[in-house]
Amino acid sequence: MTTHETPGLAVRLRRTLADRLARTGSLHDPAWRDAVEAVPRERFLGSAVARGTEDGAWQVTHRAEVTEDEWLHLVYRDETWVTQIDGSMVEGAHGTVSGAPTSSSTLPGLVVLMLEAAGISDGDKVLEVGTGTGYSAALMCHRLGSHAVTSVEYDPAVAGRARDALTAAGRPSPRPASYAVRLPRDRGYQGEPGGSGSSGRSGRAVRRAVGRAVGGEVGRR
Repeated sequence: MTTHETPGLAVRLRRTLADRLARTGSLHDPAWRDAVEAVPRERFLGSAVARGTEDGAWQVTHRAEVTEDEWLHLVYRDETWVTQIDGSMVEGAHGTVSGAPTSSSTLPGLVVLMLEAAGISDGDKVLEVGTGTGYSAALMCHRLGSHAVTSVEYDPAVAGRARDALTAAGRPSPRPASYAVRLPRDRGYQGEPGGSGSSGRSGRAVRRAVGRAVGGEVGRR
């Protein structure tokens, strides 16, 4: 495959993912489907990811170790990919490692299920607690606009990488500012100084507790 064909593959895989989520009952709202088909998940996984093994360890896969096609097929599986273990990004690990996952890109099916369960709709303002990779923030920005989304992350390394990914994802978009989510630089949950936040009747808060409410996997997105 040439470098010119790879973007076309990513588009097809996003559509296939949306089809799969619709079939499995995770995705119903056409507006969220549009977001799934538009947001490039590959921007948010970095250059390495890890998945669990049967013995409780983590197998790390680096983007440089596989072809671009293989990487995209991996990215668009409806699976959770761990991006940080015990506070260290997995780019610095190789082979099989042990430890506790501390940040991940949650499987898209659960992400959109949580977004639909939260009842988020056009005109809402959203506060997301736990930015993680930034993928779910990008989905919300695509639908609501960046002005309506504030996402907070207490881990500086995770927050910095999410900010970079959101910026990169926005550049090729027809709406360049659509993924420019407000991500405060301060640690904690204090929100953006001087920002409008998510107060008011239209406000929504997306937190990991929503994941527990729908009986799914919980992790930073």
